[in-house]
Amino acid sequence: MDCGLVSSMDSILLFKTSPTICLLFSLLFSPSGCLLLPSYHLNKFSEKDFKEDCIHTMRPSFSLPQAFTFCYRHKPMITHSSPWSNVFFGNMTKDWGDALIGFDLSIWSYGPWIGARDNGNTVWVSLGTNVDFGLQAWRHTCLVINFEDGKSTLFENGVLQFEDKFEELVNFQDKMTFNPQMISIGCQYGAQQYRNARAQIITDFQLFGRILSHQEMASWTGCEKRLSGNIVNWELETWFFNKTELNNSPSEIEMLDFEKDICERSGRSKHIFPIETAVQKAMALCKKVSGELFM
Repeated sequence: MDCGLVSSMDSILLFKTSPTICLLFSLLFSPSGCLLLPSYHLNKFSEKDFKEDCIHTMRPSFSLPQAFTFCYRHKPMITHSSPWSNVFFGNMTKDWGDALIGFDLSIWSYGPWIGARDNGNTVWVSLGTNVDFGLQAWRHTCLVINFEDGKSTLFENGVLQFEDKFEELVNFQDKMTFNPQMISIGCQYGAQQYRNARAQIITDFQLFGRILSHQEMASWTGCEKRLSGNIVNWELETWFFNKTELNNSPSEIEMLDFEKDICERSGRSKHIFPIETAVQKAMALCKKVSGELFM
């Protein structure tokens, strides 16, 4: 089913500047059965200058329990091994030059990591390597963090990818008595302000103040059932681009159909990379984008 949008330029501009109105419009005027989600296409127009944009939301405090779950949907667009996606909970230094305290979920081409941050020091814990779904393909991710017993559970695309206990998370428990003021998606903050931000599409971030069951996470990441977070609800939260001050923004908001654009996995398409390379390198490049080489 195709979800229709009005052709008015004013409405298109409205979609780009107001996600809340985007959602309201999609609910009121989209054909029956369609759900349009505001989706943030980060660094879409960055080309070679890598403006390194990401999104964030802020409150006086996010009240996190000792055990919680967050889920989100993301589509990495890069073709090298730097972080495909990163979610950060915490507080920044006054100049936003670095993370002061908090933690990350950082997904790389060779697997996901949890990082516990404390005044410039970060302890990283690997969550395994069996998570390579390829690039330019949607990933639907849920992560449980339990600072009481150190247990972490990762589901992606309907499958349990990792579950184990880490002493590092238990040791970090005392530092997690603070309430983070910011949640940011797309940036792994470091010595440089927005280090390792990459081209990607982000949508449907939900934060739950409890541990979701395996069945709930399998259904959410398998696009079988949508659940809304009780701490952060994607449709109700206000999100900002980090680079909103730029006149020539590298990113934009797109309204994507939940079933057709975000959860559809059966479609096939052809892509041309305008570079000259050897066959083996071309095959490796195609594999990274979940494709096959056509000769």
